[in-house]
Amino acid sequence: MAHGNYDVQLCAVNNDATDASVCESIRVQLRMSIAIAVCILVMWFICGCARRERIIARVDGDVITEDEFMSELMRRAGKRVLRELVTERLIRREAIKRGVRVTPDEVKREIKRRRGSMSEGDFKRMLQNSDMTMQDFERKVELELLTRKICMADPEAVPTSREVIEYYRSHREEFNIPERVRLRDIMVMDKQSAQHIWRALQEKGSDFAGLARALSQDPATRQRGGDMGTLPVDSLAPKMREVVKELDVGEISKPFEMDGEWYIIKLEQRLPKRERSIDEVRAFISKLLRERKATALQATLPGRLWKGANVKVYDSRLRPLTPP
Repeated sequence: MAHGNYDVQLCAVNNDATDASVCESIRVQLRMSIAIAVCILVMWFICGCARRERIIARVDGDVITEDEFMSELMRRAGKRVLRELVTERLIRREAIKRGVRVTPDEVKREIKRRRGSMSEGDFKRMLQNSDMTMQDFERKVELELLTRKICMADPEAVPTSREVIEYYRSHREEFNIPERVRLRDIMVMDKQSAQHIWRALQEKGSDFAGLARALSQDPATRQRGGDMGTLPVDSLAPKMREVVKELDVGEISKPFEMDGEWYIIKLEQRLPKRERSIDEVRAFISKLLRERKATALQATLPGRLWKGANVKVYDSRLRPLTPP
């Protein structure tokens, strides 16, 4: 063999200084090196062939290879996926630039808000139908919140004083506070009991709140001495509204029937309708207008970020890559 002759020649070169054991050692090392090289070449060939011929599906005996699948995936969705990746990268870079971040708690609260009353099973089905994992959904929500915060921080989203004033003038009625009343009630199930309580209330020094705690059958107000709180007159039931309109502050109504129950009410306070001044609602209007402007900016943010970025695509199959 060729390598055997080479071994002999090596030994012959240094015949005076090298003994037989050294020659044998050299022969062993050469054989091991050759064996390792052959193994590496075989493994490289096998792995290379396996990669190229990896089968990912069969259709009645016909095979679909990984190469076929990846080529078709690139053709059908490559540009869309790359466009989404570039856009996400630009949004995250802009968030860092503006010092904007979204915390895990914010993501959890937003997901909870979006789920609403959706059951766990329905939520999982929604994710499956969208081909998303929970991690995918969390990432999507985080990116949307980042986009929202970036646009809210944009100076273009800040409304001017003129815009706030114009909105107030054109929506003045929305800021009116309607007439309100503070009431106490005593509710019983029959007319006779109601009349008995009403006569007790006519006595000097009678305590409406005390009688309500002792005798009222209204579970919502009994423990509070019949206190119904301050309510818009227009929100009252029609029958109660009629009674309230005839009362003066401090006056107690006669018993009246409503939905099969008997009521006695006391008017504690009457607050007339009034118009809020612009100073009272300025902060509310500014926030409202800012949110509306931010929503409009969200639609154009990706395009604006692409316009200011240097995006290079090196794979010819993904060119031209147009902005979203």
